[in-house]
Amino acid sequence: MKASIFLEELNCKNCIASISAELSKIKEITNIFPNEKSTKISFHYETENAALKVVELVNYFRNHKAEQCERELNIG
Repeated sequence: MKASIFLEELNCKNCIASISAELSKIKEITNIFPNEKSTKISFHYETENAALKVVELVNYFRNHKAEQCERELNIG
């Protein structure tokens, strides 16, 4: 199944590269297409378990990593 994450709506739009890299580590996630212009990541997932892992990953970034991503973006 195909899904998209709109990172700006989740307050972690600056984490697109980090989240894409983490998504690529999940075996059931394929065809990952980050789009920095629209702050969106599209991908295909094969199982419900993979979809749940994506939710966990995004929540982790929202709660723990968003500030770090923003600092890295501002430095670069």
